[in-house]
Order: sequence, then structure tokens, then C-alpha cells
Amino acid sequence: MTLNKIQPSPIAHKIIALISLIILSYLQFNLIYTTYKLKDKQYILKESRIIEGDYKEVVRNDKLYPGGQKIVDLIIYRNMAALEYAYYHHPGDFATLKQKVCDTIVRDLQLKSNMDSVFSAILKKNHLDRDLKYLLIINDIAITFDGINYISLYKPENEKLSYLAPDIQNKYGIAIDGSLKNPTNQNHTAGIMVSSPTPRSYYMGFSIHVDYDNRKVIILKSMSFTLLLSISFIFLVISIYYFTYRNWLRQKKLSDMKSDFLNSITHEFNTPIATILVANSSIRNKEIIGDQAKVYPLTEVIQRQTQRLQTLINQALDISQMNKHTTEKEIYEIGSLLEEVINDYKLKITENASIIYNFEGLHAFVLLNKFSLTTMLYNIFDNALKYNKQQHKKIHIGVTEHEQKLTLWIRDNGLGMDKKLLRSIFDKFYRGQNEIKTRGLGLGLFYVKQTVEAHHWEVRVTSAPAHGSAFCITMPLEKEKF
Repeated sequence: MTLNKIQPSPIAHKIIALISLIILSYLQFNLIYTTYKLKDKQYILKESRIIEGDYKEVVRNDKLYPGGQKIVDLIIYRNMAALEYAYYHHPGDFATLKQKVCDTIVRDLQLKSNMDSVFSAILKKNHLDRDLKYLLIINDIAITFDGINYISLYKPENEKLSYLAPDIQNKYGIAIDGSLKNPTNQNHTAGIMVSSPTPRSYYMGFSIHVDYDNRKVIILKSMSFTLLLSISFIFLVISIYYFTYRNWLRQKKLSDMKSDFLNSITHEFNTPIATILVANSSIRNKEIIGDQAKVYPLTEVIQRQTQRLQTLINQALDISQMNKHTTEKEIYEIGSLLEEVINDYKLKITENASIIYNFEGLHAFVLLNKFSLTTMLYNIFDNALKYNKQQHKKIHIGVTEHEQKLTLWIRDNGLGMDKKLLRSIFDKFYRGQNEIKTRGLGLGLFYVKQTVEAHHWEVRVTSAPAHGSAFCITMPLEKEKF
């Protein structure tokens, strides 16, 4: 008993390759994303330190912007007594009151803000890019009644101010002024906390964020080489796999062809050998051997099939050598040639099958290679009988003439083929899947295609499952050979 190694199928290779590509793409994407996050984290505007220094100088004795402290002091100290009373006697009222106080502070600061002019002056003074945007944010407000313990009026992580619009509140605090759309830790330029540790006072934390609106584009541009290298690497890997996989398929086909070479010999050589054996057996019959009239046709059959076998041996190792340059052609009377081929083929039929034809009145001449035509027809006949489950297998053969062309049609009552199978039947080594398991390398119809192309003929196949198949081969007619 011989154990054959189980070879992974092309589908398995494709699945493995696809999974590998997905993993590789994920790793590359993760690498790029990690690089982006790292660059984003490390990306600090060179202008930040300049803006930070000038901004802190502007608000050295103030809050948020020049005049901001006066606005905040007025509102908080005006409400300090009410806040203290509510905190100690009516906690529910304190929660409402502190929201109203914060709302008033924010609205007045927004209304009276001069931060645009302050920021423009800083940019102009230092000759900085006018496309820079800023966002001024309150981060924290708290009051103290005893100068030691502070009570929060606002912290962004604790609550949202219901009296203020949600779009000016973010995870960093409340936006007072500026047009920067995306404040982050990376574009945080300056943060200040001002307090007065005395009874009935407050502290306030505020910050300024400075950046370009297209920060992501700038970072991605800085990563352009990395992105290009990564994409090129993925493309290179895909290309290497594609060519490797294609070469593997070619090598696999060659390996299969070597391992199945005996099947190929059987497929190609069986017909002439079977015919010779039948003819030889007939000659040995006592009733025939004494009748020269019967012996002579049989010896002619043996002669033709021996020559055919010899030619097959010469061509077996390279079936593709047949082409328009090497195919020698002569003019034959097609009717008598077809009868000769059919009669030779009938000798090898051992099953309940019949070949039906009628070439009476046909007098047409065609330029062709006799050996190639014979092999082509034998291959079509073989398939018609091989892929057939009928109790009585039939092959109908006929010809039609039209406009200096002759169409040879061969129709059977076999299994038939669907459209998917029809698209591949002429491919080398292709063997369609069906309910009948047969041996071979899939060279029969490939040879048919080679013969048609070498003669500049046309072939058309029509078929349907359970309705048989029909091969129509159109060839130009020639004048009678003298």
C-alpha cells in the first residue's frame, strides 16, 4: 500500500495568505498609529514657549486677560455672604447658587474679553504665524470661608454647568475666548492658578491652548516618509507573495504532471494500442486469416495506428509543440477522411454505443494535418463516451456547408456541462468535477484547442447539464486537389 502525502489545497494557501496579510496590515497600522500618537505627544510648537512667556507677563497681576480679575472679584465678593449662608444652612440652595455665580462669571468674561487683541499683539510682537489659533479656558473655581478649606464652585470633571451652552464646555473646562477647535494636552501652552489664602477669598485656575487647526495634517506630513515606507513594504510583501504563489502553482502543476505521467501516456496511447489489438485479434481468426480481402483492410488499420502511435511517442513529452509553424497540412477530401477516422474508432468501442453519421453527397476539401485532426476527433469521441451514463450512448456527427466554410458538428447524449465548466474545458490540465470519476491529466480538450488554433479554425461548444454537449468546428473549404 502506498501512502500519498496530503498536499494543502490552493484555497488553504489563499486563506493562510489572507490571514497573514491581515495580521501584517494590522501590525503596520498599529506601528503607524503608535508612531502618530508618539509624535502627537511629542509635538510641541516652537512658538509655545514664546507665547507662554508673553502671556504670563500680560496676566502677571490679573486673571485670564487684562481686566479679568476685576470682573471675577466683583461677582464672587458680591455673592460671598449668600454663598456662605447657603453652604452652611441650605446645601440644596448652595448648589443652585454656585451654578448661577459661575454662569455670571463666564458670561461677563466672554462679553468683556479682550483676549483677541492680546493674542494678536503677541503674534505681531514676535513675528509669529497669524494662522495660529488659541483657546482660553477656565479650569477651576473654588472659594474659602476660613482661608484653609476650599469649596469647589466648578471643576470640569465633576459637573457641567446647566446654565451654559454645552459647546463651550469640554474636559479641560469652560472656553472663554478663542477659535481653536481641539484643545489637547499637547497644545496646552500655559496654565496658571491664582489663589489668596485668606478668609472669604477664592482661587481660579485657567489655561491657554495654542495650535493650528490642521495639527493632524502637519503631523501626518512629518510622517510622510514612514507612511510611504510602510505602504511600500506592504506592497512589496504582497508582490513577493503573488509571484511566489504563482511560481508555486506552476511548480505544482509540473510536479503533478510528472507524478501523473503514466496517466498521460494511458490517455494518449490507449486508442491506437486498443485498435491494433482488436485488428490483430481479428487477423488471427481462422475465418479471416485465409481471406486476403478481409486481412488487407485490417493490416491497413494496424499500419495507420502504428504510425499514429509512433507520432504520439514523439509528441508525448511536449504536447504544446504543435503550433501553426510546425503543423504540416495537406488537402483532404473531408468526407472520406471522416469515415476512415470513425471506422477506426469504432473498432475500440467495447460498450453499448453507436456513432451515427451520413456523409453521402459530401464532396468537400479541407487543408489540414491528418494526424492532428484524427487525435482531435478521438479526444472528442472519448469524452462523449466517458462522461455518459446512458444505457445506450450515442454520438451524432454531421457537416454543413455555408459560404466557402464547412462546419463539423459532433453531438452526444452525455452528462452535459454548466456555464462555469464550459469556460475552462480547453485549459491545459483542467478537469471538471462531476459525478463520474475518470483518470487523466486534462489534455484531451486542450489538444482540441491547439489543433483548432494551429489550423486557424473556429470551435464553439454548446451544452447543458443532462442534455449532452455539441462541438461545432468551422473550417474553410479548399479547391479540389489535382
